Amino acid sequence: MNQKFLIYFTLTAAPLYLLKFSFFEIPLNLLELLLILNIAIWILKKKKQSSKIISSTLPWQIIISIGLILFGTIISIATNNAAIAGLGILKSWFILPLIFAYIAYDTIENTAELNHSLLSIYFSTSLVSIIAMNYKALGFVTYDDRLSAFYSSPNYLALYLAPGILLGCYFLRIAFIKNLSLIIKLLLVLSLVISLVAFYCTYSYAGWLAIILSLVITAFIYFPRKQFLMSFVCLSFLFLTILFSQVNSQKFSNLLHFSERSSLSSRIMIWKASEKMLAKNYVFGIGPGNFQAKYLALQPSFPPYLEWAVPQPHNLFLAFWLQTGLFGLIGFLFLISFIIYQLTRTNHANVLLRALLFSFFLSVLFYGIIDTPFWKNDLAFIFWSVVGIFAAYLKFYSEKNSKKHI
Repeated sequence: MNQKFLIYFTLTAAPLYLLKFSFFEIPLNLLELLLILNIAIWILKKKKQSSKIISSTLPWQIIISIGLILFGTIISIATNNAAIAGLGILKSWFILPLIFAYIAYDTIENTAELNHSLLSIYFSTSLVSIIAMNYKALGFVTYDDRLSAFYSSPNYLALYLAPGILLGCYFLRIAFIKNLSLIIKLLLVLSLVISLVAFYCTYSYAGWLAIILSLVITAFIYFPRKQFLMSFVCLSFLFLTILFSQVNSQKFSNLLHFSERSSLSSRIMIWKASEKMLAKNYVFGIGPGNFQAKYLALQPSFPPYLEWAVPQPHNLFLAFWLQTGLFGLIGFLFLISFIIYQLTRTNHANVLLRALLFSFFLSVLFYGIIDTPFWKNDLAFIFWSVVGIFAAYLKFYSEKNSKKHI
């Protein structure tokens, strides 16, 4: 089986994590099955070629970051009696996606294959957007008219679609720069519009703001002045249009008047509860998968509770600190800092690809202030996959630069 094709297919199939089953009482899902298949084929090919399994060395900064995250997660599991849920999370959100990300890093050889990998992710988000719009057309929405499709909440749908907006802008820009055929341009425009409409229908204010801010800052850093100004005007117009569309909505009214039932009030309560948890567990955390139980146990401290079903603390940094301890949080921050630093250096080639990767990780940070764009099977898989794509980009262009000096 062609390893590269399997990588592209797996990147497209991220939502298949929803299809779950057990194998000898070990909980698995279809996405994990694809990840295991990737790993098995990769190892077999390595053995057939009599080559080392670890044939490409990652930058030491990435190795240390991942090492700290894994160490923190394992220690947090061991010190918090979180073996059942914790080991499942370790398998599904760290070990398998990380191995897959390394396989992608080791297998991708050029910019075209980097783009094929990113296009696979975009195809997945576009397909989910199309399916979601069918849910909308049939009237399958939440009680407050938000679109969630086959996800358990509108926020989960928004979190998965968000990278697709950035990817759609990236591929559309490539289509115009390379003057691709009119059909390709129209298909990209149509898919981006559908993704934008589906994303809008989730009414995820945090998602909207994270994407718009990421695009504005990316345009400011990477685009010439005239292009930045044009982008700024267009994005400002889009933001004001969205804002105007929400003026009469109950959700916007609750937020504007800081109502007790607003989503922001709920999040503030969740953050306060998280701070209480950290007060006693600031080094090792509370263990992955333990947040819901710990949160409910704190209910007497916050009468009345505004939210009951809260599997995550609605903040990416709190989530890492609580579930991977101080070591994991430091590892995550070090990883993101290294990536942002590398992508803002001026001596790396392919400005457009750098801009896309920068906007992706920046959106994770912005989105992470209000939500958790990592702590779910598909989100963790996409995050680590893009880290692998970023590492492949560094490898490819560093090799290219070194050849120029030979």
